Amino acid sequence: MKIYRIFTISILLIAILLAAVYFWISENGREQIQPAGGNQNGSSGSIQFSVPSGIYKGMVEVVIEGGPKEGTIHYTLDGTKPDRRSPVYKKPLTIREDTVVQAAVISGNALAETASATYLVEASTLPVFSIITDPENLWSKDKGIYITGVHASKKYPYKGANYWQDWEIPVEIDYLEKGKNVYSVSAGMKIFGGETRTLPQKSFALYAKSKYGSKKFYYPLFPGKNISEYNTFVLRNGGQDFSKTHLRDGLVSTLVKDTNIDYQEYRPVVVYLNGTYWGIYDLREKIDDDFLAANHPGVKKKKIDLLEGKAVEKQGSNQDYLDLIDFIKNNNLKNSVNYRRVSEEIDINNFIDYVVAELYFANTDWPSHNYRYWKANGNFSKWRWIIYAGDLTFGDPRENTVVRFVNYHESGDNSLTLPNLFRELLKNEQFRRDFRERADYHLANTFRPERVIETARTLKRQIQPEMPRHLEKWGGTMAEWEQNTAKIETFAKERPQHLKRYLDELYSNLK
Repeated sequence: MKIYRIFTISILLIAILLAAVYFWISENGREQIQPAGGNQNGSSGSIQFSVPSGIYKGMVEVVIEGGPKEGTIHYTLDGTKPDRRSPVYKKPLTIREDTVVQAAVISGNALAETASATYLVEASTLPVFSIITDPENLWSKDKGIYITGVHASKKYPYKGANYWQDWEIPVEIDYLEKGKNVYSVSAGMKIFGGETRTLPQKSFALYAKSKYGSKKFYYPLFPGKNISEYNTFVLRNGGQDFSKTHLRDGLVSTLVKDTNIDYQEYRPVVVYLNGTYWGIYDLREKIDDDFLAANHPGVKKKKIDLLEGKAVEKQGSNQDYLDLIDFIKNNNLKNSVNYRRVSEEIDINNFIDYVVAELYFANTDWPSHNYRYWKANGNFSKWRWIIYAGDLTFGDPRENTVVRFVNYHESGDNSLTLPNLFRELLKNEQFRRDFRERADYHLANTFRPERVIETARTLKRQIQPEMPRHLEKWGGTMAEWEQNTAKIETFAKERPQHLKRYLDELYSNLK
């Protein structure tokens, strides 16, 4: 009996303690309640906004209505999820500046319905992504993904910083085209990229997941592609070209569209974070198995091997590639039989086009970094290379990238480097002929000065109206931007003659 009384008293004490903790959190903490059904944006569910998300000149008056009969509508204007401490909606909201509205019906401590909307006042010629999230997800020193935080190294690139962590935050997205909202969805978001994470304007990767409400982004983000659903996409800050032209990476992808190279689609957009203008971004496909399967009919994502650099596995296995390199190490490719064996495992046309393009662009962040390659079962069973991260291109038109590439070595074993593969293939006479023929073709067509200049001017015209506002946000002048974009045209005019001379020198030195 005594044990029973002790047990009963212990249970009561625990219950009282839990009740006290709950009461303290309710009174002092912010409720962490997930909205039902994700971003309703006034278009579904019970809560409705009288004015849909969009761009409106001057003042707009927004009525919030609907929701369960029992409960009170609370709202916020800073991206914070509403709770019972948030303002109570009593009359129409008058919007005169860029604003994100989040509304929720709250009964007691329970959140019954939620919705969000974006209202912007300055028009843009580019599509707009409005990203809404609790400000703490971005700026809190403990969990804010955008900031340095307290654990960063003092040395560049500040490893340990919050923006180097693999943290994902929940966001609401409104996507606007021509000032009108065309798509809204709840999603996850991470900081994206390499050392460009240290830049003041950071890149984002967006993820569709069932836990946020939608397992895919059901919208044709790139009108030129016959793809209407995505698992992920990237909003890229222009990389190392962030403060120069904001064009180079997109220009690289656009120029190689008609080659055998795999590339990411490009589209310039504008981003807002919780109603604050965040400048021009590059909307890009994200390189992963979904990207490859979507762009190559018949390819199944579970059958894809995607590698990076020295056979680092991004998806699938690197074993087939390691076996291929082992064969090359032990068999001279000057022999036609050995070369034929390798050409059955490498898409030679893709490889040649890829190398020629990188040599032309004078990518100073290559080949030491930024190369990926893949294969799958079926029609794409040969290794193919993907071009990406072209922000350190179009520099010095006189740079001898051929010598830099062919002579590139790393400390230790070089067998897995891209230049070593090229050197081995150059031993074969057939490969030399094919390479020279394709290089001549691309210099006369793909990279013909007039074509490159007109393509660059087309992309420039797309972002030019937005650049003054972007530069006001992040620094720089239109005069500097014009000077930097002019360098691309100078490169286009001069590069073919220099690269042709370097290639001729390479051919004449081969034995």
